[in-house]
Amino acid sequence: MREAIAWFAGLGGSSHGARLAGYRVLAAIDSWEWARKCHAHNMPETRVLDFDLRKLTAFTPATVALARDLLRECGVKEPQRWQGVHIFTPPCPAFSRAKYLGKRLGDAFDSDNRLIFSMLPILAATPMSRMVVENVTGFLEETFEPVHDELFEELQRLRGYRLHADFLRRYVLCAAEFGLCQIRRRPIFPIMLPDEPWPMPPIPTVLKWRTLWDVLGPDSGHRDVDPLCPALTP
Repeated sequence: MREAIAWFAGLGGSSHGARLAGYRVLAAIDSWEWARKCHAHNMPETRVLDFDLRKLTAFTPATVALARDLLRECGVKEPQRWQGVHIFTPPCPAFSRAKYLGKRLGDAFDSDNRLIFSMLPILAATPMSRMVVENVTGFLEETFEPVHDELFEELQRLRGYRLHADFLRRYVLCAAEFGLCQIRRRPIFPIMLPDEPWPMPPIPTVLKWRTLWDVLGPDSGHRDVDPLCPALTP
């Protein structure tokens, strides 16, 4: 079975998606205790690790070595030979449009924005791996060109190709077009191996959008285990 590791794993949504795609999720990394407990409950077969990925935002030989040690804790015996997939979902508030509505644009290199750079030591430690990156559409805005320039330049050193925001916009997907009951749009794009063809963005799988009532209503078979949860009404 193909293997995956979830970074910024949260409650396990991306891990569950990887599992549905046929991957064995070796480990989930998150620094939030409550999220780790939820992930362990939802996917007890996956190792859950407490690690602050701010420690990897600088791209140096030391952080690559740290990432390699962390990967071994995840169950990867030989990081240099590992051919799995990293599911990389860094926090999005720093790139979110909502944060800047009615406000002056903040520093493009906000400390939260630096978290996306933690992908670099991870990729350097696993040169035969691939990565799937998810964030908000705000990440692709011109405001963050300084972030793009630095990140894409380092990726070019690692993988031999140069990304740009216009190219990545083709990977902006709407969740409702794939059966989920929400209409948020997210860039979900791959980081491929050198000289490897890039996949086409997935084709929507549903024509009729599902509502929350479709998913959680009385005919859905869903039963909430929390007695304090208010009853769902149409």
